[in-house]
Amino acid sequence: VASVEAAYRDAGLAPPDARAAAAGRDPRRVAGALRLLLRAGVLLRAVHAGREVLFHREALDRARAALRAALAARPGGLTVSECDALLG
Repeated sequence: VASVEAAYRDAGLAPPDARAAAAGRDPRRVAGALRLLLRAGVLLRAVHAGREVLFHREALDRARAALRAALAARPGGLTVSECDALLG
């Protein structure tokens, strides 16, 4: 479980898909770890372009904090390219 969690935490806003997370590991154990991490709220599920994407909660918390700080410094808002540069 710890190595699967670390893979998602370390990936930030570019998380691996389930197959990449399972590379070199027992796929059944990875699937079990993903279910456990989702139930615990460590990983959060999103859908992008019809594809399920799992994000580590810490990655989303860091992104939210960075955007809040940037928006506080720029009350007029941010451009999409500024957000992209901020979030990587």
